[in-house]
Amino acid sequence: MIEIRDDAPFDLIEKMRIEVFIKEQGFTSEFDDLDKISTHLVLFEDGIAKAYLRFYKEKGNYFIGRVLVLKKYRHKFLSSLLIKRAEEMISSGKIIIHAQYDKVGLYKKLGYKETDIKDYDEGVLHTYLYKVL
Repeated sequence: MIEIRDDAPFDLIEKMRIEVFIKEQGFTSEFDDLDKISTHLVLFEDGIAKAYLRFYKEKGNYFIGRVLVLKKYRHKFLSSLLIKRAEEMISSGKIIIHAQYDKVGLYKKLGYKETDIKDYDEGVLHTYLYKVL
């Protein structure tokens, strides 16, 4: 059974983000002040935490970020389920995603439009995408 929760303990979230973004992908600057104002969603399947994202509102727009699926659970559309749940919770407005460039296809399949804005975050190419609900 799949369950998406917004009340998972932050130490669980930290472990997931460290595993994917620091250990696996090599980022060094993972945690920031946005964690304090974000809604954190964790997807559990049969009681096991498998995927995560955070979202927050700033200057009238919503931002989805830190989308991850633990390595052994990838390619099962879990991130899509999480993003759709975040969109339901947001319900209306503009959503902006700053995504790793190799993940753009996922967001386009969910109706996000890519902008021309690209940059590097810790040496990894990123782009901005958006969707208006």
